[in-house]
Amino acid sequence: MLREVAKFANSFSFDSVLLPQDLALNRAWAEALRNIGILSRTEEQKIVRGLDRIGRAGRSGRAAHSGDWEDVHSYVEITLHKLIGDAAKKLHTGKSRNDQVATDLRMYVIDRLTVLDRALSGAMRSLLVLADRNVKVIFPSYTHLRQAQPVLFAHIALAYFSMLKRDRTGLGNVFCLADELPLGSAAVGGTAYAVDRKLLARRLGFSRISSNSIDAVGDRDFVIQFHAWGAQLMAHLSRISEDLILWSSDEWGFIQLPAEYCTGSSLLPQKLNPDVLELIRGKTARVVGNAVQSLALVKGLPTSYSRDLQEDKESLFSTAETVESCLKLISGLLGGLRVDARRSVAAMSKGFVLATDLADALVERGVPFREAHGAVSAMVRWCIENDRGMKEVPEAVLREISTRLDRRLVQGLSLEASVRRRSNIGGTSPSEVRRQIREARKDLLKG
Repeated sequence: MLREVAKFANSFSFDSVLLPQDLALNRAWAEALRNIGILSRTEEQKIVRGLDRIGRAGRSGRAAHSGDWEDVHSYVEITLHKLIGDAAKKLHTGKSRNDQVATDLRMYVIDRLTVLDRALSGAMRSLLVLADRNVKVIFPSYTHLRQAQPVLFAHIALAYFSMLKRDRTGLGNVFCLADELPLGSAAVGGTAYAVDRKLLARRLGFSRISSNSIDAVGDRDFVIQFHAWGAQLMAHLSRISEDLILWSSDEWGFIQLPAEYCTGSSLLPQKLNPDVLELIRGKTARVVGNAVQSLALVKGLPTSYSRDLQEDKESLFSTAETVESCLKLISGLLGGLRVDARRSVAAMSKGFVLATDLADALVERGVPFREAHGAVSAMVRWCIENDRGMKEVPEAVLREISTRLDRRLVQGLSLEASVRRRSNIGGTSPSEVRRQIREARKDLLKG
């Protein structure tokens, strides 16, 4: 092989991440070969000891080595032969790098999903603590980035929790898709040796085995779905980050971000920049790009294995690492976030967040909702044109707009009454939000 070709085809620089999975796979395969008489017990023991030595030489999942290895599988095979001699030559009996890498990848995804579930649960717990701490704080909600209605800040935190709850369900779906053992499929047609695939599945932690060897070696749907899940989760974190960036700005000032999750400016001494949130928002683009790459990779491939699939790994590792770090950071940031209730309430004082409540009050007086909606809209237009708040509209103007409108009705409006009224399931009343927090805690414990 030309040196240029060898360098071009080399994957060890990134697939060495799979060393722990490859070592576990080879231990299980050695047992399977011993069970059918290909290996003696002594040879199996030598192989396992050699694999353990290779594992100890690794550092943080990457092999400590000197040499020009094609990939992690050849590294293990050649290094094992150097350590224990000819017994190592028997280990590759009945398996291919095709089913080996497919198995390694699935094991990696399952391992990462376990870690990511803990990180995701941590972020969800931080949101529940934030909600519990702010269950009395009234905050403006927004649609179209315009003030809409008063809500409890806890209700907003629970909206974020709902996003991540869906992501946790999606994580479980990816886990189920990855939880299938390809080992024993060999290159494409299945192994010619009577290894016990059910025992292999148990040893390697899979709940089921693949049913078709052709599909098993070329299937990367679980990788694609992992990326899709990661992209959706990151989109949620990006939206949360956008809210927090806006609300912590000088113009809004509704929340204070913990200083340890911000940075200063190289020039402007007054700055405390929300760099962590901005980077989460930025890294979302990387994960979305990885998702697109993984799908594009398989789009034109023939059935079964092609070397193109070597390109599935770097983006997979990138997505896993990025999602984990972003979850951990936003969890810590949420834990130190503080809400300025005074400023959030003050921001609604001259707005029209109680307009819907006024329309509802007219409905209670027997006015059809569309007529009530029109009357309140006219009143709001008058306020804007005359630079007045809703409670500053003269009685005569109110009566001119609608005979059912009067100052007593308008003066009776309040932020507190508005949130209390919305006590239906999923609403923002204090009693309902407390119920939602209790249910959310139960959801989190269910796992």
